[in-house]
Amino acid sequence: MRGRRLESTIAGVGAVGTAVGYVAALSIVWAGLDEAGRQGFGEALNLLVPSGLALAALGGVVAGRFFRSFMVATRRMSDEVDLIATVNPAHRIDPGGPTHLRKLGWSINRLAGRLWESLEDQEAAVEAGRKAVGHEKERLAALMSDLAQGVIVCNLDGQILLYNGEARNLLAGEDANYVGLGRSVFAFLDRNVVLNALHHLQLRAERGAKVRPQRFVATIPSGFVLRMTMVAVRDTAGIFTGFVLTMEDVTHERAARGRRDQLLRSLTHEARHSVAGIRAAIETILSYPEMSGGDVERFRSVIVEEAERLSVRIDDVSAQHAATLESAWELDDMLGDDLLLALANRVESSTGISVSTDVREDSLWVKVDGLALIDRLAAVAAHMAEQVGSGSMAIRMQELGQFAALDVEWPETGITESMVAVCMKESSVGEGDLESLLALHGGEVWCETGSDGKPFLRVLLPKAVAVPALALRVLDEGRPEFYDFDLFEQRDAADSLDDRHLRDLVFTVFDTETTGLDPSGGDEIISIGAVRILNGKLLRYEAFDQLVDPRRSIPAESYQIHRIDAEMLAGQPTIDIVLPRFARFVEDTILVGHNVAFDLKFLQLKEQSTGVTLSNPVLDTLLLAALVYPESDVHSLEALARLVGVPVTGRHTSLGDALVTAELFLQLIPLLEARGLRTFAQVQRAEKDTFYARLEY
Repeated sequence: MRGRRLESTIAGVGAVGTAVGYVAALSIVWAGLDEAGRQGFGEALNLLVPSGLALAALGGVVAGRFFRSFMVATRRMSDEVDLIATVNPAHRIDPGGPTHLRKLGWSINRLAGRLWESLEDQEAAVEAGRKAVGHEKERLAALMSDLAQGVIVCNLDGQILLYNGEARNLLAGEDANYVGLGRSVFAFLDRNVVLNALHHLQLRAERGAKVRPQRFVATIPSGFVLRMTMVAVRDTAGIFTGFVLTMEDVTHERAARGRRDQLLRSLTHEARHSVAGIRAAIETILSYPEMSGGDVERFRSVIVEEAERLSVRIDDVSAQHAATLESAWELDDMLGDDLLLALANRVESSTGISVSTDVREDSLWVKVDGLALIDRLAAVAAHMAEQVGSGSMAIRMQELGQFAALDVEWPETGITESMVAVCMKESSVGEGDLESLLALHGGEVWCETGSDGKPFLRVLLPKAVAVPALALRVLDEGRPEFYDFDLFEQRDAADSLDDRHLRDLVFTVFDTETTGLDPSGGDEIISIGAVRILNGKLLRYEAFDQLVDPRRSIPAESYQIHRIDAEMLAGQPTIDIVLPRFARFVEDTILVGHNVAFDLKFLQLKEQSTGVTLSNPVLDTLLLAALVYPESDVHSLEALARLVGVPVTGRHTSLGDALVTAELFLQLIPLLEARGLRTFAQVQRAEKDTFYARLEY
C-alpha cells in the first residue's frame, strides 16, 4: 500500500515536471517571436494547451511505470532475497521487470540453489551429531513419562522447565490441565511453603552440611493433598539454579488417618466413661459387703450394661477401622488379560498345575492389588492340588454389571463346592485369606456350580473407571517434550515487557471458528483452538482445543467452510464455561492471531455475560506480514504460510489454523529482526502504522 502511494506521488511529480518543461519551452518560443509572430502563436495555443496536458499525463504515466519497473521491483526483489536468506531458502524469485532486473533475478536464483545445496550438506552433518543427543532426549522422556511419581523441575523463579505426565495428572483442575513449560508452579503450590523448603536447603548448603531432600505436604487448589519432596539443582560451582519436586497424592491416606484418629479419640473417651462406671460399681460392691441382694443386683446390672455398651462400641469402631483400611488400600489399574496371564504363570511355576486362560482382545481393565491377589489365588490353587490332586485349572474373566468376574475352574470330576470353599478358607498368605483381601477391594468371592454341574470359584473385582481426557492435547505421534532447560537461565521475567526480545516471550497463538462473520449481528463462536510458543519453540503438546455449543443453528454457508454441524456441537459446553477455561490457558502470555481483531471482537462481546476480560497484549500476523512485505498484496493465511515455507494443513479448524499461524509467526520473527524490529514495543508500534491496523469489525 505504501508503495502504491509512493508510485502515485512519483507519477504526479512526473506529470508536473513534464508540464513545467512544456510551459518553459513555450515561454522560450514566445520570447523569440516578434509582434506578428506572437499574435499567431497565441492563436495556436488553443491546440498547444490540450497537447501540453496530454504530454504532462504521458509524462506522469512514464514516470510511474519507471518507478514501478525499477524502484518497486527492486524493493520487492530485496524482500524476497531476505526471505531466502532467513526463513525459506527454498523460495525462488520471479524474474520479472526490465531485462537487467530479470538477469539479476536469475543470478540470485542460481545463488539460492547453491545455498540450498550447501544447507542440505550442513543439515546432513548436523543430523549425524543430533542423533546422539536425540537418543539421550528419548531416554529422558521415557524415564520421566514412566515414573509413577509426579516430577516437576523449576528454576529459582518457580518457572516450570520440566514435568512428566503424572505431575500433569496430579495438578490437573476439575475442568482442564494448565501445567506447562514456562508457567509458574506457584499457580498450584503455596509460594511461602515452597520458598521455605528451598530456604532450608540453601541454609544447609551454606553451612557445609549435607543437603538432604526437604519434605513437606501441600494442598493444591483442587483440594488434593500432595506429599512433596524437594531436591536442589546446582551448577558445577555448587550454586543453586533451581529445584526438583516429586509428588504423590496422599489425600485419601490423610483422610483415612484422620478418621482413624477420630475413632481412637471417640473410643478412648467412651471407654474411659464405661470403665469408670464399671470400676465404680465394683468398688461400691467391695466396699459394702453387707449390701442387700437387690442393691448388689442393681450394681451388677450396671456392670453388665457398661460392658455390653463397650463391647458394641469396640465392634463398631473395628468395622469403621476396617473401612478406613479399605479406602487406604493401594489399588492399580490392570489389564484383565495381564492379570490372567500373570496368575497362570505363577500357578504353573509354583505347583506344576496346567492352567488354560481365555484371553480376549476386548479384555476388561480392573482395579486391583495385583501382586496380593495373585498370591492369594495361587495359594488356593496350590491347596486344591494338594488336597484333591487336581492337575489342571482354567481361568477366564467377563464383565458382570459394575464388576469384572474372574472365574477359576477345576475340570476334574469329583470336586464339590464344599471342597473349593474349604480350600479358599484354609489358604492364607501373609495378612489373611482371599476373602479378606477382596473385602479391601470392595469385591467378593464365593463358590457356585455351573450349568455343566462342575463347581467353580467366582471372584468379583472392581472395574477400572475410565479417566476423562485431559484438555492438554497430543497432536501427533511420539513422546511430548515436557522440558526446556533453557529456562534455567531465564530469570528476567520481571523486566518490562516492552524491552524484551520477541524470542524470549511466551505467546498463545489462537483461532476461532464461528457461525458467521457478524459478531454484533448474532453470530457465535463454535470452536476455539490455541497453542503455546515458549523460547521460540512451538509446544504442540500444550494445546487448547474445544468445541462450543452456540445455542443457535449453523448456517449452511458456514458449514461448508468449517464442516462443524449441530450434531458435533450437541452436548458441548457453552461459551460461559469455555471462555474462563481459555482465559486460564492464556494467562501471562501474549495473544497472537491472524486478523486477530475479528476473533477478539467475538470474545469482547462475551465479557459481560461471562465475566471474563482478556487483557493480554496482542500481536497480529496479518500486520506483521505487512511490515515484512510492504509492497505485497498477499495477506491470506495460506498465501503467507506458503511464502515462508510453512505447510498448510488442518485449515478451517480452529486448532489447525492456530498451528499454521504459530508456524508463520515463528518464521516472521527473523524477518522482523532483519528490519530492526526486535523488541515487543518496537513491533507493536510498527504494527499501528500499517494499513490493516485501521480495519474495524
